[in-house]
Amino acid sequence: MLILNLLIPVLAGILGFLCCRRAWVSERLLKWISQSISFLLLPCMIISAMANIKISPSLILLPLATVCVVLGLFVVSIAYIRIRKIKPIEAGSFVAAFSSLEGGSIGLALVLLLYGSPALPTFFVFDITHAIILFTFNYFITCYYGTKQHMSFKFIRSFFLGPIPLSVVCGLLIHFIFGGMNYYLSEGLNSVGYLILPAVMFVLGYRFIYFPKHVLPSIVTLFVKMLVGYGIAFAFVSLFDVSGYAKMVILISACLPPSFLVIIFAEEQGLDKDFLVTFLPIAGFVSFFALYFIFSLFGSYIPDSVSI
Repeated sequence: MLILNLLIPVLAGILGFLCCRRAWVSERLLKWISQSISFLLLPCMIISAMANIKISPSLILLPLATVCVVLGLFVVSIAYIRIRKIKPIEAGSFVAAFSSLEGGSIGLALVLLLYGSPALPTFFVFDITHAIILFTFNYFITCYYGTKQHMSFKFIRSFFLGPIPLSVVCGLLIHFIFGGMNYYLSEGLNSVGYLILPAVMFVLGYRFIYFPKHVLPSIVTLFVKMLVGYGIAFAFVSLFDVSGYAKMVILISACLPPSFLVIIFAEEQGLDKDFLVTFLPIAGFVSFFALYFIFSLFGSYIPDSVSI
């Protein structure tokens, strides 16, 4: 089952890589696939998940866990750049990347593969909280270190008026007005949403570009980030006695690679992108497979994972 679950995403990633190298797919088609993820596949999963969400104390702790993880990663990254005395245009890229998490693609794919759609409401609470932090706190970091030193509200505005927050609102309205979503309709939306796995891996494979000199530092940075994130998350779930899906979502999400949006923020603010161009795709691929195997082998032992 482990091999079967990974087969389609892996093949999609390889296909995306080959399409890029052999020019089988145009940028217009790739843009259409990316927009389908944001405007169709993700909303299907979010609406279904939020419509059937079950409120619990553990669920309420998720936003606090998100803040703790991000702030912990931020403090470690600040300490590192000060010790190494890194130049501001490089420091900004590093701090923004190290303190961010790629939940909407890698995180969602991992949770779907490991725990299925029942865990999605819990995951989306964590991820949406992180998205708010990403478009405010992490974006501010790039503005602070950037050469342009000005903050544009277009990213913040496009996020809050985009399909993800609207899908959350729609799903919650269904939950509170109708008490949930029809089973068959929910399963239908989830079936469409499951296409996000191959779609994300195809785009990731297509965008896989790297500079050889940054490969080893990228891998080392990724595993340090994963270990630090896991340590913070483990301390949090132990302190607050979090269990079930909430516990697993916090642990997995804290280990995720940096958000792919960081490179867009860095480009807008004139920060160094050479390291990010290599770091982000390598971090995405390596973390996806590493986290899947680790949590498949050691993360399924929790007997109460059937509860929120």
